[in-house]
Amino acid sequence: MKPEMWPQKAPEEKIWATFDFRKGLVAGETIVSAVMNVTLKGGSDGSPEAILSTQTVLGGRVLQRLQGGVEGATYLIACLASTSEERVLKLAGVLPVRES
Repeated sequence: MKPEMWPQKAPEEKIWATFDFRKGLVAGETIVSAVMNVTLKGGSDGSPEAILSTQTVLGGRVLQRLQGGVEGATYLIACLASTSEERVLKLAGVLPVRES
């Protein structure tokens, strides 16, 4: 699984990241919960998980609100989705935080 490269955001911006699992679901299968893991790919941040805010599951998609972040840091955000068929699926994205 290769992470998606997302456009950069400024530290003061709040955005929604979408993890779209619909192509990987079988007929009738839904996402029942999701867990996020955040690691740094570059730069420094003493608490990279602080970039996570609220989360919503809509059908086969997980929407994760991202906020803050440290100027110059690049975050790898992985979403592990548990499904109604007792499977766990993973998608990830890379988010650079830069001043506009």
